[in-house]
Amino acid sequence: MTERKTSPGWGGRREGAGAKPMSPAERQAASTRRLEAKIAESSDLERRIVDVAGLSPRRRLLNGEPVEERTEGPWFARLVAATCVQTIGRFRGQPLVFEPWQVRFIDRALAFDDDGEYLFSTCVLGVPRKNGKTTGTSAVATVKASPADGEGRPEVILAAGSREQAAPLSEAIEAFITQAPLWREIFVVTKAAIECAANDGKIHRIAGDGKLNHGKNPYFTAADELWAWVTPKQVENWNAIATADGAREDAQLWVLSTAGFDLTKPLGILYRAAMAHPARTPDLSMGDGGFVLEDISGRMLMHWYGIGPNTRMDDVSSWKRANPASWRTPERIRRDLAKQGVDESAKRRLYGNAWTSTKTAWIDTRSWADLEDAAAVDEAFRDGATVALAVDASLNHDTTAVAMAAPTSDGRVALRVWVFSTRSDVASHVYFAGDRISLDTVERFIAGGLLHGADDQERYGWPNVARDTTGDVAHGKEELAARYAVHVLGFDPRYFNRSAELLEEAGMDVAAYEPQGRETWDAVQGFYNLIGGGGLCHDGDPVLAAHVAAAAGDKTDRGWKVGKLDRSRNPRPIDGLIAGLIAVDLAVEGFDDRTIDPWEETSEWDED
Repeated sequence: MTERKTSPGWGGRREGAGAKPMSPAERQAASTRRLEAKIAESSDLERRIVDVAGLSPRRRLLNGEPVEERTEGPWFARLVAATCVQTIGRFRGQPLVFEPWQVRFIDRALAFDDDGEYLFSTCVLGVPRKNGKTTGTSAVATVKASPADGEGRPEVILAAGSREQAAPLSEAIEAFITQAPLWREIFVVTKAAIECAANDGKIHRIAGDGKLNHGKNPYFTAADELWAWVTPKQVENWNAIATADGAREDAQLWVLSTAGFDLTKPLGILYRAAMAHPARTPDLSMGDGGFVLEDISGRMLMHWYGIGPNTRMDDVSSWKRANPASWRTPERIRRDLAKQGVDESAKRRLYGNAWTSTKTAWIDTRSWADLEDAAAVDEAFRDGATVALAVDASLNHDTTAVAMAAPTSDGRVALRVWVFSTRSDVASHVYFAGDRISLDTVERFIAGGLLHGADDQERYGWPNVARDTTGDVAHGKEELAARYAVHVLGFDPRYFNRSAELLEEAGMDVAAYEPQGRETWDAVQGFYNLIGGGGLCHDGDPVLAAHVAAAAGDKTDRGWKVGKLDRSRNPRPIDGLIAGLIAVDLAVEGFDDRTIDPWEETSEWDED
């Protein structure tokens, strides 16, 4: 007879085995006792939290009490300062006290209306790295998952492009729980999540396949470094969490990120929408590129700290305004900007929160900013001045640029550009309401009187064109040919050939620049040489600066090849630059017997 084997560790009868089963009434009574104990525990924890910071003003309003303040920000700040202890660096062991710039954002993000509903469902904080955005948001997430916020079964999601990227938020929350006795009683940290038994709250991090995250029901979501969400799965992950708040009346999604490379991905879409919104308010205290958007109807808040496209690398005071944290001192910023092995593009993005590209810009922003001389430009383009014009035209969903160049009294070349666009999300002076640029309007802008007669001035002004708020282009409705002596008009014949024929028939000299023609290659190289030798000046127009900054340059056997940095479906345009370099090339060739001397070839390319 074979001996029966028992499982390792089997010690006989299990505890409770053989006990008399409970009746239905007894099971119901036991369940009721457990529920009552859980409610009592939750009520005790809520009472202890209220003892620390008082009851949330929004909860008091929802309870029918009169409330004067309409934000939970100060209440959050009190509770966080009383319960959250910092664990990193020189602040280790100190209470977490929000800085003024954090208070400004949190007060608005947690603002509510007279019915107790949050004003904003999506809150975006764009700020350079190392300014403490992760720590502050982790503290808010901790409170949101606790009984303090009064939400039933709150689900708090920490989202990132990968689980590793979500770790900093989760680790900061775990550190708060470890250091604070009150949070240790409330939360249990497991491998899968951080749980609160008192209110069935849960904090967990997600990433990976977005299709698997469509079943979430979040109360509060923190999306970290959204700029890095660029793969199809990451974009789908964003779609999942951005549309997952339907079952919660007061769900919020907070986005915390530095700027990125691709304006067609989730963060870029949010940023472009904010830039085009009429309620956006520039705020120089947040950096040359800083702004605030409070879109009440769309329920989106955005605070964006950042340098501008013309901010110099040595303008530390401007960089400091873009870095609001007190520990980001001018000296620390100066050291960061002086680091070797990190190119200017990376520094501008990471330390200045400026949108850049993974490619190399043809002309760096500092070199371009150094050429600003508004007084010289105004003098060169005085009434009656002889000028060269150039056009780089497009038709559908793009931009068309008209450039003007002329010599200055000291031998430099002055440049001014006007950009027409069908896209309100890119830098331009005038945009068309439809999807197509009217070349007829561009022709009239250049020389309407030559084409249609002087009596047609009022009619040919700006038909069907919606102007930007930057003001009138080209000094009102007065055409360029009426104000200046146009020596020659250069153009790319792909879209402007018929228009050039009309202008030539009307008596204007024209010159075609084929995209791959020798004239264009020479114009590109000559433009680069002028910048390297300081032979060019502009008036600081941010639209032209944006078109210059959007250009990539590649050295080839034939010379510089210029293209767009952004190769997405809706790239940032460079038409203003292309029209500008053609106009400059024509100006360098000289007007009649006035010839601008060739510039010394000082660029690195010329020395190769």
